Amino acid sequence: MLGRSRHRGHAARSRASLPASMILGAALAGAFAPAAHAASVSTAFKLDNFGYRPGDTKVAIVTVNPGSTVQVRSADDDSVVFTVPADGGSITAKGIDTNASGDSVWWIDFSGLNAVGSYHLASATLAAQSYDFDIRGDVYASPMRAALKTFYRQRCNTPKTAALAGVWSDETACHAGDSAVSAAAGQTDYGTRDLRGGWHDAGDYNKYVWAAASTAVMTLLRAYEDNPAVLRDDDTGIPESGNGIPDLLDEVKVELDWFLSMQLPSGAVLSQMHVDGYGADSPPSADANVRYYRNPNLESGAVAAGTFALASRIYGAEGQAVYADTLKSAALAAWSWVQAQGNSEYKAWAAAEVFRMDPTQTAARDYVDGYHASQWSGVFLNVMSYDTQAAITYVATPGATPAVVANMLQDVSDQVDYIFSSDDLYRNGMPGWSYYWGSNAIRAGYGLFLLHAASFGATGSHSAGECADHALDILRFFHGQNTLNMVYLTNMAALGGEHSSFQFYHAWYGDAYNASAATSYVGKPVSTWEPDYPYFKGTDNHGINDNKASLYGPPPGFVPGGPNKDYSGDAVPPKGATAWNRAYRDWADQTVWTARTWEITENSIGSQGPYVALAASFLGASSCNSNGTCEAGENPSNCAADCHAAVLGSGYTSYRIRAPRTDETGAAIAGGNALPAGWAIRLDDADLDASAGDDPANVLVGKVTGLVTPAELDVTATPATPDVHYVRYAVTSALQGTAPAIGGVFAPEVPHTPRNWTVQNTYGTWSLSSSRRSSLLLPSGMILDAAASAPTDATHYLCYSVKASSGPLRTQVLLRDALDDCALNAAGTPSFAGSAAEGRCLVDLSTPVELCNPATKSAVEAPRTTSATITGSTPSSSESLLCFKAKLARKVGSGGAGLLSGLAAGSSLSPAQAKHLPRVTASGSGLSVAPGNLFPAPLWLDTVKPDVACLPAKVLSATLP
Repeated sequence: MLGRSRHRGHAARSRASLPASMILGAALAGAFAPAAHAASVSTAFKLDNFGYRPGDTKVAIVTVNPGSTVQVRSADDDSVVFTVPADGGSITAKGIDTNASGDSVWWIDFSGLNAVGSYHLASATLAAQSYDFDIRGDVYASPMRAALKTFYRQRCNTPKTAALAGVWSDETACHAGDSAVSAAAGQTDYGTRDLRGGWHDAGDYNKYVWAAASTAVMTLLRAYEDNPAVLRDDDTGIPESGNGIPDLLDEVKVELDWFLSMQLPSGAVLSQMHVDGYGADSPPSADANVRYYRNPNLESGAVAAGTFALASRIYGAEGQAVYADTLKSAALAAWSWVQAQGNSEYKAWAAAEVFRMDPTQTAARDYVDGYHASQWSGVFLNVMSYDTQAAITYVATPGATPAVVANMLQDVSDQVDYIFSSDDLYRNGMPGWSYYWGSNAIRAGYGLFLLHAASFGATGSHSAGECADHALDILRFFHGQNTLNMVYLTNMAALGGEHSSFQFYHAWYGDAYNASAATSYVGKPVSTWEPDYPYFKGTDNHGINDNKASLYGPPPGFVPGGPNKDYSGDAVPPKGATAWNRAYRDWADQTVWTARTWEITENSIGSQGPYVALAASFLGASSCNSNGTCEAGENPSNCAADCHAAVLGSGYTSYRIRAPRTDETGAAIAGGNALPAGWAIRLDDADLDASAGDDPANVLVGKVTGLVTPAELDVTATPATPDVHYVRYAVTSALQGTAPAIGGVFAPEVPHTPRNWTVQNTYGTWSLSSSRRSSLLLPSGMILDAAASAPTDATHYLCYSVKASSGPLRTQVLLRDALDDCALNAAGTPSFAGSAAEGRCLVDLSTPVELCNPATKSAVEAPRTTSATITGSTPSSSESLLCFKAKLARKVGSGGAGLLSGLAAGSSLSPAQAKHLPRVTASGSGLSVAPGNLFPAPLWLDTVKPDVACLPAKVLSATLP
């Protein structure tokens, strides 16, 4: 919650995506010293301090006349690489930005510069330059990931170890009393309850089931649902990292589990876990204030019902069926309780999510339909209100009432026009009434709304591309494209975000009354270069200056509250600001209580989630110009009209699986269908130099995670070549001496050394960086409804998790494999009926996620059993596999559509493609695999969903970074 009473006790650039430990270590050592600049940095230049993706529109705001020429110079050597307007672009005087900032504004458009690099703008007229910025495809990845990790830092009852939290650690779990919480005075006694877990709501340590918490979960889960390919990272640096589940889902589960603990047997949900008052001590582990729970109310029950229902869908789609069922039961119980309560916008959202989760809940549909008496005709959709969230959910729900959906879509279109009409000369404005306490949440909400509108095709008098571009400019507000130059994220200089926040109201990181916190966290780190600090010069009416310094500064990535024209404190500034965006100040000093700094700078999970979701929407490349040509920076995710290309050839489709303990008859499988975990295998990766330290290597083979089945990527044939199925096993480095060595001594354990890779296939060339060995593909036999025979010896593949730094555009393929997923749609009609592609899947490939290299095996040993020597074999293929995140496409793209045998370019699929139908043994459609020459026992498996598509590729080079 936003605090309302006094707490008792709050470099220069590195453009690579470095691990947090490297960033921290370098920053503390002073390694981020400022680069040499030919001219002084001027805050008259307002731009995205992180940078731009290559194909994006790039417009910097300048508040002093920059002259007739502006140069873009290299940040490395200050050489001129682009001149505006001689090389393209324009310099345009736009006039005065009146109420939003009061600034005189010039626009510098340098969109013609697309080359990857680090740059700054320079004006000879001003004898000054901007902050440095990058042009790079993944330029928003670091700020988004830093912002996501703040949820870990807000966890309650979890120690923040130095290994994961760096210098912002608290090694002891806070609030031990949460294991036995009693009712607050005057509240109903539901007994002593264990309410450990969840997130601290904001700058204090209280926990709530209310709109801020549900907004955080809702926006994060929607972001994952819309952008799964770019949010599947499992290496954010949280306790669950490395478990094979995307860290975003692991983090959200922390809050969901706490929500579950707040639910009573009646289905009602307790509303708060709160200190009497807002007392808090620093660090959290030192806070001994007693906390109490408070009664359920309509808001807590409704937002819990909606949150559980949404989460049940997302986690179920990710193969976590048991947890999804738990969430579904909780959602239905909460909804049952809420139905007997009054009316509210929160209840409308709950109803929409419950009906989308479970179409049998027709009362929920009816509540949504009747929430507005007009059947939603003419409703103003305030972007952060919960009836708006209900509409966003409902219009995407099968079985929703068509007339209501039509009205909602018109309301969405009307709101899009309203958002555009409220723009300012910084290109990311919002109406004046939106500048209230926590305005950064609603600003991100405007961006998210525009992206939803674009996905619905309900964009008023504007195009989907214009909506996406405007949403991107709204994101840039957070990155420095605003009148104060503020990067509205804390301590981001080491990640490329100069002029970021160094003081925000927080019981731990902003507690100026606690000597340790003040010395360590409150103010700019002494090693950080920031030419304009402090941002408010001099002293205020209370004699307070903002020139605070600390050893480390606050942790990176927190979103402070934002400009607040309704600020009720008495500190000048921000009191008295005449322009909306000037009603902000980077300070947390509470020497004078009436300064009420929390109304300006306090963080909230309800602001953090929307920012993360908005940034996650732009982790790909640029927006689309719809010119019929797929250009640098465009891809099917952001430019479907230009960037689909059909390809032919053979590959593999990987399905996530689980291992049931009974066969299709219900009979128990011998040995419990145990997975062959704990086997050590020595491998020599054929595409790496054998002297390169971690190759050859021992790997420890763990659980089965997938089934990889051959696929023909065309429209004419069933799978032919390749014809070998694979089982995907999770792997880690094997300790020397896991079992007695066979035929020699195993190499010592050596962690994977990250490498830069150049990979090429018939579709283009990729530049990739590897982070770790992730899985092992072992050849297998696979059939339905019977035990499979082991295959003959075949290629083994060792796979590495990779991220693409550059490469070709995403593509669209027509695929058919042995499981024949798209043979029927829900109506029983084949996909692409009547065409040469009948029954095939049209699949969009997105981000490369794994590189699988052929490997020569030499020996295998089984723990606690007699080991066996395996004769070494030469890989039967010299090609690697490059594996992409894949999902069923909604329509045929224009590029290369001629290869799709007459399918209409740009048309929607008709009939719609079927979703993957899991092959489940209990249904009589059992799937059996025989792992073959390494592991003797066949396995019975159930498929869950398609995961990735792997295409043949050649590794051209693999080098240390």
